Amino acid sequence: MHNALRYLAGSAAQGQQPPITPGEPITVAARPGATSVNVHRPDGKNDKATIRRAGLATYGQTDRVGMYHIDTSIAGQEWRAVNLLDEQESFIAPNHSFQIASGQLQAGEGTENLRQPLWPFFLMALGAVLLFEWFIYNKRVFI
Repeated sequence: MHNALRYLAGSAAQGQQPPITPGEPITVAARPGATSVNVHRPDGKNDKATIRRAGLATYGQTDRVGMYHIDTSIAGQEWRAVNLLDEQESFIAPNHSFQIASGQLQAGEGTENLRQPLWPFFLMALGAVLLFEWFIYNKRVFI
């Protein structure tokens, strides 16, 4: 209940940074009085990003996927993740019609023999043995 209320109230997303795709610029707040921030790229290179007005630094060379460490001296603003997660690519609902180069594919239904796991039957047999042993033990106690 606590987690549901936190999520619905919007506090679950506090402090979290939105995902950044490759090529999208990173904008971070910098400490007051600074003129630039150092950016440590995932490939090991270091760059500088100048601070524009309102104390925001924008870095646009995010062509590599990975974690970018930005020296801002502000807690919670140091790391940004550039990843390939995309809402369209991550959509995994089943397709009922699928188009490929050789033509249109349709979803089909049929009866197929599926492999049934054997562990439920083994568990039932083990339960029967335990029930039999319990019955014998209880008879022995009363004799």
